[in-house]
Order: sequence, then C-alpha cells, then structure tokens
Amino acid sequence: MSDAGLPPEHGETAASPGGDEPSSPVPDLPGLAGFISLGSTIATCVAVGVLLGIGLDQWLSISPWGLLAGLVLGVATAVVSVQKLVRRWL
Repeated sequence: MSDAGLPPEHGETAASPGGDEPSSPVPDLPGLAGFISLGSTIATCVAVGVLLGIGLDQWLSISPWGLLAGLVLGVATAVVSVQKLVRRWL
C-alpha cells in the first residue's frame, strides 16, 4: 500500500511540497523572541516607574501621587520603547 496523503508518524519528517527539504517541526523562534522582547520591555518600564513612584511617596510623604506619577511615566516610557522596537520590524 502507498502512504501518500497520510500525515507522517511521530518522529518522522514530512517532505516539503517542493520535495527538496523536510519541513521543520521547530516554530518560528525569531518571531517568538520579538514578542518576548515586547512583553519584557513593557513589564520592565511599568515596574520601574511604579517602584520609583513608591519610593518617591515614601521619601516625600505624598502618597498616592508619587505612585500615580510613576505609573504614568512608566506607561509613557513603555509606549515609546515599544514604538522603537516595532519600527525595526516595519
């Protein structure tokens, strides 16, 4: 019998439609790394802004205004940083 049209068994690689190279079971890692970079950039910017705001609150006793200012600045920094990262891919 012929196995034409059947999916490959576990551990086997299927030939690409051109027949030259086997298809890769590994996902597109550069794309995944880009999304990880975006997420970590956003999280880092916001976290640093919040921590600086909390420190400002404790230092000047102006709670919650330092936290709010730090949060706004962290989000603004994250937006600018993400724009710079995305422009590389466009």
